[in-house]
Amino acid sequence: MHEDLCWLALDKNVALVVLPFHRSWSVDRSTIVSDDKAMQNLNHKVLKRASCSVGIFVYRKPLWESQMHGSCYKVCAIVVGGKDDKEALAFTNRMRRNKQTSVTILHLIPQLTTEESEDSVQKLDYDDIKEIMKTEDSNENDSWICIEKSVKEGAETSVILRSIAYDYDLFIVGRSSGMNSAVTKGLNEWTEFEELGALGDVIASKEFPSRASVLVLQQQQY
Repeated sequence: MHEDLCWLALDKNVALVVLPFHRSWSVDRSTIVSDDKAMQNLNHKVLKRASCSVGIFVYRKPLWESQMHGSCYKVCAIVVGGKDDKEALAFTNRMRRNKQTSVTILHLIPQLTTEESEDSVQKLDYDDIKEIMKTEDSNENDSWICIEKSVKEGAETSVILRSIAYDYDLFIVGRSSGMNSAVTKGLNEWTEFEELGALGDVIASKEFPSRASVLVLQQQQY
């Protein structure tokens, strides 16, 4: 089935394929409702072979609930550096076309160790983020904020993420975000689902105190 999906994406010149995460939990996160190993296997193969960008969507609640008029759907993109984070930013930027979407960029900045150099760590600076998030469409929502946090290890990253767990309706993160940097130091060893990446795995875990959905993005490989 993954071959059919990949060929269809190639034939139709698809830019992005979004697949459902294979596992779902009860509302209180205490019980696994479904655990589709066939879907997990499909996701792994599509991530490896697709010619387009791929998203894994962890569904936790309806994307839009009955809310008071004028309230915003709150989106947070978590970025460190690398091509997958740029994909996450580009996707987040498109969501600003909806006037009822509020966008926050959480920029995690890895502290360099004595063995690391500026060039050895993939990261974005604020100018890079502004360039991706700029818009030429006057109809788009031009308001977004960027929060920068310096991080020296994965434990700090986990604390930061938990502190904002209840603030957003959707988290967007690059699959390789923070890979081989201080941001994920100590987290990689505990990653349960490698298709989500280290940060995505933290946010999607049942221990994470949030009902927000999660979208993990991998930029086009070929």
